[in-house]
Amino acid sequence: MYTPEQRGQLRSDLLDYAANGRRISGGAVTGSAAADREDKWPDIDLAFGIADVAQAVAIDPNGNIVLAGTAGGNYSVLARLTPTGTLDATFGTAGIVTPDFSQSTGGDALRALLRMDDGRYVGCGRFNTTATGTYFFAARFNSNGSLDTSFN
Repeated sequence: MYTPEQRGQLRSDLLDYAANGRRISGGAVTGSAAADREDKWPDIDLAFGIADVAQAVAIDPNGNIVLAGTAGGNYSVLARLTPTGTLDATFGTAGIVTPDFSQSTGGDALRALLRMDDGRYVGCGRFNTTATGTYFFAARFNSNGSLDTSFN
């Protein structure tokens, strides 16, 4: 629940982030706020289109959080956050890994993620080709986010 002041500040912060954030692909004021007559309910009447989507999460023994999903709506991505929520610079490139399973022919998406006991990760998902359709894949990543090319 938000007070009117908290709601106003949060709305202002969110709209500022939307105007300056590359991961937000669109935004709109909805509900009662759209008609300039906000109601008494302590909600936030905003809707955002988020370009990046996390489909799976794994947490390592140190509390790091690894997210798997899509970026830009069309390409697989892994991101590792520290326990404080910042990107882990020791993982991939500045905390982010963007493998290209579809060879840029139609897009791909990681949908599931498993952390193995040895610290590596196995991800599963789908990729599309413009010529032949949709296929499924499994890939293994080393603990630093690099693709494990010995996995087949």
